[in-house]
Amino acid sequence: MIKKKFFSLLAFLFLAYPAFSYDMLYRQFEPENPAPKPQENIDWSDFVAFNSYDEKSPRVLLIGDSIVRGFQSDLQEELKKDGVNVSAWASSMCASDPDYIYALNIALEEGKFDVIGFHNGGHLHIPSWKDRKERIVNAINFIKAKAPSKKMFLMSRTPLKDNRPIEDVALYEISKEMGLPIVDFMGAMQGLDINECWADDGVHFKPAGTKFQALLVAKTIRNLLRQGGISNPDGRLDSPLDFNLCMGFNAKSKEGRRIVLVGGELRHVSHRLREKFASVANFTYWDSSKGVLHPDYNRLVSYALSLLPFDAVVFKPQFSQNKDIKAWSEAYVKALDLISKKHKSAKIILATNETGNPSTRDAALTQNKFIRKIAAERNLLLADFDNSKSQFEVLQDAVCKAFGWSEDERGGVVQLGSKYGPQGEIK
Repeated sequence: MIKKKFFSLLAFLFLAYPAFSYDMLYRQFEPENPAPKPQENIDWSDFVAFNSYDEKSPRVLLIGDSIVRGFQSDLQEELKKDGVNVSAWASSMCASDPDYIYALNIALEEGKFDVIGFHNGGHLHIPSWKDRKERIVNAINFIKAKAPSKKMFLMSRTPLKDNRPIEDVALYEISKEMGLPIVDFMGAMQGLDINECWADDGVHFKPAGTKFQALLVAKTIRNLLRQGGISNPDGRLDSPLDFNLCMGFNAKSKEGRRIVLVGGELRHVSHRLREKFASVANFTYWDSSKGVLHPDYNRLVSYALSLLPFDAVVFKPQFSQNKDIKAWSEAYVKALDLISKKHKSAKIILATNETGNPSTRDAALTQNKFIRKIAAERNLLLADFDNSKSQFEVLQDAVCKAFGWSEDERGGVVQLGSKYGPQGEIK
């Protein structure tokens, strides 16, 4: 039985920087020690909300792993026909992870949802599915307690390409015991063309497979929306994607320096940095479409920074076009103070904005002036984007300066496949 715990270190950290929600119900469903613990060599967590500005249309939240991430875009395209939007929290986490309930709580507070779909797939951090079932039930009970009026359904495991049997029937049992509908991927996908639908790794799926899955899920969602009398009054189906994306490379490694990139569009360059510094450092990134002015920004950053001990933090939040420089400056400093308190011994590198876009140049220059001023006042390192070098080159130089690494050390890239390389078990 999951023990109830009303106070924890993580809870204290987040109370210190309150978000717009003060719902602490999640504490009743947390394990005794909810501190994050690396579970896989690459730990990741992605939240996306399609058409994020649309608050009138019905919205569905999917909870799962890379299977859900695989078909979420196809599902959005399918449900768009009905004026329904999709949000999804996909991660490498398992319901048995100590911080799963906290992360789940954040996902549930990222919007107003009419239907919630739950999937706990192949990230099996407790070997026995019977033991995992108890944790899954705990997570579902939390969802039902937090959102009691919302429609809910389950999604089963997915069949493997080689058709090996999967003994895990936890979600099927829970479906019967709790009276929740389940999307039966295991049964419905039998007989599909293996080469057309399955990816080469035998676990994930090609476009034909993800579209099939999306149609199955859409059918269940439509039934639940119909039962609830939920329709689209006058929604907006053309607004931007909202996202919070986090990935830790070599998360279980205790060798080398650990550097986290906190920003808006740093995930792409993180892969290049990871290879460039493969012999000396591991990288984590947290990217978000939210800027420092968003009321929940600090809670999300705080959680990302609690996942691993970091030796350096590169801070380059999403560029803001808000003309209120005073409000932006205060929010920037508040976020920076949070980072400084979370990792007191870490090297902090502040990064300026690129100024190549004429339509945003004036705002970027104003913010950059403030960032340089803060860096000088606090004696912090600066990654200064002046458009003469690429984002990768600027960040590479700043990280090397922070740790005193030479040209030779940063010049050697360990080949993929080596145990010391970017995809190795250790660094």
